[in-house]
Amino acid sequence: MSKILIVDDDFEIVSLLEDILSKEGHQVASAREPVEGMRKARELKPDLIILDYHMPGTSGAHLYESLRRNQASRATPILFMSGEASPEKILAEISDTEDSDFLAKPLRLDELRRVVAGLLSRSFHGAGRGTLALVRHGQSQWNLENRFTGWVDVPITTLGVEEAHRAGKELKAAGLRFDVAFTSALKRAQETLDILLLELGQTPPVFKDKALNERHYGDLQGLNKTETAKKFGDEQVHIWRRSYDVAPPGGESLKDTAARTLPYFESMILPHARGGKTVLVSAHGNSLRAIVMKLERLTPEQIMQVNIATCRPILYEIDASGAVVSKKGSPVPAESELL
Repeated sequence: MSKILIVDDDFEIVSLLEDILSKEGHQVASAREPVEGMRKARELKPDLIILDYHMPGTSGAHLYESLRRNQASRATPILFMSGEASPEKILAEISDTEDSDFLAKPLRLDELRRVVAGLLSRSFHGAGRGTLALVRHGQSQWNLENRFTGWVDVPITTLGVEEAHRAGKELKAAGLRFDVAFTSALKRAQETLDILLLELGQTPPVFKDKALNERHYGDLQGLNKTETAKKFGDEQVHIWRRSYDVAPPGGESLKDTAARTLPYFESMILPHARGGKTVLVSAHGNSLRAIVMKLERLTPEQIMQVNIATCRPILYEIDASGAVVSKKGSPVPAESELL
């Protein structure tokens, strides 16, 4: 979990940032004036400081120089905010822009996320290696019934519960202690995560987002796969299921799934692992395949030959640049489709 300190005298801005950043897995503290900001920077040793450039009593440039003279905050990335000065004016007034950036008020959420993720990655440079554990949910009810599931919110089966307990025991035996966990907006992934954490005896912060949802199967959702093949032909159904960039009617291809999963992974999940944290992700076959494709630098042709087995943890050791140093467990070829 990244530590972020906000120094701003605007209560509404501070409240907004605290809400946004805490929901995205960060530990957030705030200060309303420069002296308090300096004290908290020394005490908390944050990974990032978000600093209002215009506050009563001192300028942002003066506070910046004070932070840089202090051993605890000398190398901490700083994000300046201002509704008055231009980025050129602000960056011209400070001594070193390498670990700094600027956002104009009013803030844009997408730009805030991008800049925060970029500055945190600089903060994490040189940090110890992190661990990323990927777990596909246990067998769902529609896995059992051989139906296209996608975004339909079905629970896991009795077997799925057993699979999740087994995976939790494996993670516990590996001696992993998770700093943060992520899952999708669908109950089969959430139920699996609950069981994993129960077996681990751990309660890290948990963040849920539909960016990690399974591939949407569109008009095929709810249909029996065997009956669908009889209706549309084996070849057509095979193309819908196994091609990289051809989507079923009204649904997503794997390429589409990756387009929504990877920005969230790169901005919200990967920075924790890059910073030496231990991160758990409980999600779905296709959203996890998108992540595996990114981490292992697989081609579209290679990823189409990969399946993710239910509740078989894949562990990646991640360095400060986000590269994979080592891996335990692996995706496996399978006859069954990812649901």
